[in-house]
Amino acid sequence: MLLLHVIIALASIGLFAGRIFTQNTQLHVAANISAIATLVTGAFLVLGQATSLSHACVSGTIYLAAVIALSRTATLRQA
Repeated sequence: MLLLHVIIALASIGLFAGRIFTQNTQLHVAANISAIATLVTGAFLVLGQATSLSHACVSGTIYLAAVIALSRTATLRQA
C-alpha cells in the first residue's frame, strides 16, 4: 500500500507540474483526482498500518506545499 501511495503522490506532483505548461482540462481534472487519491491512500496508511501520525502529517504537509506551489504557478502563468 505504501508503494501505491508514493507512486500516486509522485504522479500527482507531476500532473500539477504539467499544469504549468498546458491549459488542458483533462490534465486539470487528473491532477485534482490524483491529489484526492493521495489523501485517501495516506489516510488508509495511517488507519491501517502502524504508520506514525506525525510522519504522515509531515510528509503530507510537504506534499501539499509542493502541489499548492505548482498549482499557484500554473494559475499565475495562465493569467
